[in-house]
Amino acid sequence: VTLHPEHPDLRLPWCDVDRFLDTDFIPEIRDLYDLALAQHPDSASLHANIAFFYSRQDPAQAEIHFLKSCALDPDDHDLLFRLAFFYFLTDRPQDALNHYQKLFELFPDECVNGYLYAGEAAVSCQQLDFALHCADKLEQFGQDYHHPLYHVSILRGKVALQREQIHDAIQYLKEAADKESKACSRFSLTPDLELAQDLLDLGHRQDVIAYLSSCAAFWPEATGILAHLKDSIEEAQLDAEMIDAPE
Repeated sequence: VTLHPEHPDLRLPWCDVDRFLDTDFIPEIRDLYDLALAQHPDSASLHANIAFFYSRQDPAQAEIHFLKSCALDPDDHDLLFRLAFFYFLTDRPQDALNHYQKLFELFPDECVNGYLYAGEAAVSCQQLDFALHCADKLEQFGQDYHHPLYHVSILRGKVALQREQIHDAIQYLKEAADKESKACSRFSLTPDLELAQDLLDLGHRQDVIAYLSSCAAFWPEATGILAHLKDSIEEAQLDAEMIDAPE
């Protein structure tokens, strides 16, 4: 129904994107969109759906339709969020950050999840004070929206690491592991591993192993990969100890 040219305003949910792109009917879907667009060139939702369709196979085309959808309906916070998230997913953190900041200015109470992605983009852009601001907003929203506060600690840990405050980064990693909220498993399929990887590279194996073990308790979808990572780290540590052991 979403792709039907007579219903251009039915917006495709985020969760349906891969389901449509992982099919053998991409040419047929493209033809449906072309037909719908010819009949409804000024439908913001239709342009957003088309942007989703092109997001993996043609990001440049996707950006055109995302921008068009926002221009057609500038009062729709969901469309602006989708544009910002598109930049986030396509590794354009500064563009993502610019649009998230615009989103926060226009719709300060409608973008709980936006503060997570904006915080991550801010870390990538070395705008660490703004990243901490996003963590504070996530913590504030978490009291009312049950947002996974786990990500607050992860964001603060990444900022601490960027500032070479290694001890603080480790403490934030431990704090994140202690926040065993059921909201986490509903929010994302796997825990954040970037902070853990960076600390592992600095030699903090035991802290990372403890973090992975704790995460496995409240991310059932990721139990297998977490156990595999934990075992790999322990094996690498044993190999290193054998190499360093005196003969």
